[in-house]
Amino acid sequence: MACKGITATVLFESSALNRDEKIGGSVLSIKKLAREHGVFSYFSRPSIRHHLFTTLQYQCDWEPAPVSLAGDSNNKVIQFDFPEANILSYPELDVFGYMNTSAGGRPTRKAPLGITKAVSVEAWQADMSFGANHDMVARLRQVGEKAEPNPYSKEEHYSFYRVSFTLDLCRFGYDEYLYEADQKSPEPPKVLREWLDNYTRPVTEKEVREHAGWAEDKIFSLGEGAEWRKYSKEEQNIGYVGIFRQIGKMVFIVADEERKKRLTDVLSVLKNGIMLHGSGECYGINPQFIIIGCLTVPVPVFHNFVSLKNGTIAVDDLGMVIRENDYVLRAFVSSVFPCDKLLENGAPKVTKGIDIQKILSCCLENNHGEKE
Repeated sequence: MACKGITATVLFESSALNRDEKIGGSVLSIKKLAREHGVFSYFSRPSIRHHLFTTLQYQCDWEPAPVSLAGDSNNKVIQFDFPEANILSYPELDVFGYMNTSAGGRPTRKAPLGITKAVSVEAWQADMSFGANHDMVARLRQVGEKAEPNPYSKEEHYSFYRVSFTLDLCRFGYDEYLYEADQKSPEPPKVLREWLDNYTRPVTEKEVREHAGWAEDKIFSLGEGAEWRKYSKEEQNIGYVGIFRQIGKMVFIVADEERKKRLTDVLSVLKNGIMLHGSGECYGINPQFIIIGCLTVPVPVFHNFVSLKNGTIAVDDLGMVIRENDYVLRAFVSSVFPCDKLLENGAPKVTKGIDIQKILSCCLENNHGEKE
């Protein structure tokens, strides 16, 4: 069956760095959720998204997409600057989605990469720490100034955390935009025409099918009558834009090689670790356990079954999911905890080690006809 999604569930160890509102003016709180069996700290989805993209900037040279202010003077909103920022020109928008309200239509793209909260697997025990700026006070006193420390308190929690990332391969690398055509002309709005004239050049549909073969089914379903244009950057083919004037639609399709590179970048960062820095503390989402699955449906199927029991991974339920869930085509596992039983329970679907090339082969060779 076709691979239409990838999911990765990670278990990592960290201090709770995602702060919430202050309590009583001077107590720094952490983000928490209450369950029947305790209170658990967590990192929010926007926090994880921020740290993941920051790591992609450092490691893979991903550029941050430009943003702009839109709306009237009393109601300004910050949004990505479409069409200057689109899924071809900036991988960030391809992976994380976007929304814009001022480009002659309402381009909105749900993020192909879904991210859960990173919730602790160990309950918070109401730990607190107390601190003050003694070093600065000492410096003032050395020059004869009278000064007293400014005290503060912080909620603290050090725990294992669980987070999952799920990528919809059917939407990754593809975007549609319905525009409001002028009554006198079926042409796209002026801002879109200017971007096309400045950054793209005409190509044939044959070339699009040759270099964006993963989207063959989508191209076929769109029908005939499109004008196709190619977007390149530094002489590298990034992708294509199709203009369907009769229905007021534009489609953006990332080329095979660029799509593969972006997927490799994301998988590499998930495998090797994500920067995690806050309040002067630096930890990192460094996987002590990670399982990546190639799926027929993009669902975080492993998320609820990765847990700790007696200081190690509880493997029975996870092995059952790998073995019996029909969505799972292949699973790849890396762990500092013993996992031989998991490999046995999940056989033959599970492989030890996160081999990105094997994951690409499993996902891309079975995804809309693309070949490695």
